[in-house]
Amino acid sequence: MTNIRHKVIFPILSMLIGLAAGLLLVELLLRVSGIAPAVNLHSVNSREFKRIPGIWQSNQDFVSTEKPTLPYRITINSIGYRGAEIPVKKADGELRILMIGDSMTFGTYVDNAETLPAQLEKHLRAKCGTKSIRVINAGIEGSTITSQAEMIRRGLVLEPDLVVLVFHENDIEELMLPLWPSMAHNRELKSRFPMNSIWPVLRNTATWNFAIRLQRWWEMHGTRSATVVEHTDDAARAEATFELRDLKARYQRALLRTFKLVRQRNTEFVFMLYPGPWSLKGKDWLKLIGWAELAGQSAGIPTFNLLAGMREGLSVIDLGYLLPHDIHPSPRGHEIAARLSAQFLLSREPLRAACS
Repeated sequence: MTNIRHKVIFPILSMLIGLAAGLLLVELLLRVSGIAPAVNLHSVNSREFKRIPGIWQSNQDFVSTEKPTLPYRITINSIGYRGAEIPVKKADGELRILMIGDSMTFGTYVDNAETLPAQLEKHLRAKCGTKSIRVINAGIEGSTITSQAEMIRRGLVLEPDLVVLVFHENDIEELMLPLWPSMAHNRELKSRFPMNSIWPVLRNTATWNFAIRLQRWWEMHGTRSATVVEHTDDAARAEATFELRDLKARYQRALLRTFKLVRQRNTEFVFMLYPGPWSLKGKDWLKLIGWAELAGQSAGIPTFNLLAGMREGLSVIDLGYLLPHDIHPSPRGHEIAARLSAQFLLSREPLRAACS
């Protein structure tokens, strides 16, 4: 027994203690350096996915420090959407807008009240003189039309009167990254033993969040981008052009399917185009905002391009609504977009009737 203890048990214990000490050291280094946050936004598990329409784990409230220079508060309500509480059952006389998009809609690096959906709700309530308008933030960072269509399908249980799908330039490239299947895999993983037992502890560690960041980085950089402009020969340039054409066609087909899905429920639909710094500075060589506008219009979809309005009054040098270290809009940028969006939506049903 003594020999077994010395030859087997002690080495195993020493290895486990060394591993635990190493992980603790990595955790401390990651926290002190700020490379990875200790707290992050988490999506639902399989049980919650069936229970609520939103995609985020309910009742989260924390300050995100993913980028230490740009901290911002995220609050997730009880049904898995960012923002204030929303009952599933719509009240009599209430008008609901379901707003879908990527990080531009979700509001990366801005507080809850500063996001595009929150500021749109504020503008519409002021214009209509009522508090019976709700704008639901169903944005998912890194998503595109395929994931957004799933969020629309799930969100229809909230009985929205209007669905607004927000397009951003990188939505075409994101078609190469299967976000929705990846989120489904993660749901199943953290719902099965033993992960379902240790997940509540792991999720609030810098080590875990750093591993997730590495995984996402690998997924993004392991996929050849169709929008890379640095091609050394005609063959490579032709291949990229063909790939981009294919991605555009896929997006357009998915857009039309999503539009039909919403209209089958007698719900109004608007396709909104939110430009990034490339378009605003006139450097969008792919002209994706213009392409998306034509794609929406040719399908008979009410389409609103924010580009001209957001350029107005902003110098190319300043473009002061952008954050200093990131392409995402600041609160001011979202306020401009919300004001322009409110003007357009008030001219269309159901807001035209409700606010007359």
